Amino acid sequence: MQWGSYSFLLAMTLTMPGVLQGSPPLEGTAKGNTLVLEGTLGGSTRMKVQFDMNPTQGPTETERKTMNANPFSWMKDRENGFNPLAKVQIQINGVFVLIPQSAFADIFDPTKAKAWKEKNAYVLAVEGGDAAASYQVKFRILPSRHRKGQYQIVERVWRHGEFPTEVWERTTYHNTRWDSDI
Repeated sequence: MQWGSYSFLLAMTLTMPGVLQGSPPLEGTAKGNTLVLEGTLGGSTRMKVQFDMNPTQGPTETERKTMNANPFSWMKDRENGFNPLAKVQIQINGVFVLIPQSAFADIFDPTKAKAWKEKNAYVLAVEGGDAAASYQVKFRILPSRHRKGQYQIVERVWRHGEFPTEVWERTTYHNTRWDSDI
């Protein structure tokens, strides 16, 4: 076995631990303007994830200049239109997961998704884009600390598709409505 093979095995260990722990992931591929994952994780947990996209025309010249000037806009190089997420729903055992709008507001053109259970957390991995505009984003979902039976996204880790070992953005969600009595 050559060194490259060991690197690949290490990458698989780091990126898909649920698979190596014997819990096969749920997988889905975008069909048209929808991407859906649905099934059972870890033997008894039902999970459903649905992304609905809102296709748009290519950006206007003004929008293109704005996108190219904004270093915090992912997937900004779409010349022929792009598919921002119009709706995201995640359910675990029939209960909707709290999703902060900022968790998905800058994701465009998702093409694949996987979900698996990892210890006490659920992991949702989304891939999209192409070449220089490709990305991999993972969400960690935990049971709410204050609301029994509820779940919330607690972390988002964004990696560039061409540099998957580098974390380009990490967001931790603390103050969600499930953590308060509002």
